[in-house]
Amino acid sequence: MLESHGVKQARLSHQALYAWLYRHDRSWFLQFNRQHHQGHARDNLRVDWPKRDRMVCRQLLHILDQHELMLDSPRLSRNWYLSKLLSGAMIEKNLRSMPLTRLFFQRYCEDITGYQIRRLALAAGLLVQTGNSLRRWRLLRLAGLSDERLTSLADDLLRDVLGA
Repeated sequence: MLESHGVKQARLSHQALYAWLYRHDRSWFLQFNRQHHQGHARDNLRVDWPKRDRMVCRQLLHILDQHELMLDSPRLSRNWYLSKLLSGAMIEKNLRSMPLTRLFFQRYCEDITGYQIRRLALAAGLLVQTGNSLRRWRLLRLAGLSDERLTSLADDLLRDVLGA
C-alpha cells in the first residue's frame, strides 16, 4: 500500500496501526516513512511566466516613459514601480520567475544618490528661472535636503556646481 499510495494515504486508512507504531517504535517508523515518502510532483503550470514577464516589462517601460523626464516625480524605486501596477504584490512575490522584470528593476530603479541629484537639479532650475542666486542653503532647502542626509556623491556634485 505504501508503494502505490504513499505514507499519507496509509496513515489515513489505518489510523490505529499508524498510532501504535508511532508510539512503540518511533525511530524505526519515522525512518521507514522517510523511505516511502512521495514528494509533491505538482508543477504550477497555470501561469505562462515568460509571457507574463514580457507583459509586465512592457507595462513597466510604459510607466518609465511617462515619468522619466518629470524631474518632480517621486523616487523611482522598485516599490514605486510595483505600486503603479495592478498586481504589484503578485509580481513582487514571483520575481524569481520573471528575469526580464528583475533586470528592469536592476537597471532603472533610482538609488538615493540619483534621486537627490535629480531633486537638486530641479531646485537649481527653479532658482535660475526665478532669477535667484544659486546658494547652497537655498538649493538644499528647495530640494528638501539637509547636509546630514546628503550622500557624498550628491555633495561632491553640489560643490562642483557651486564652485566651493
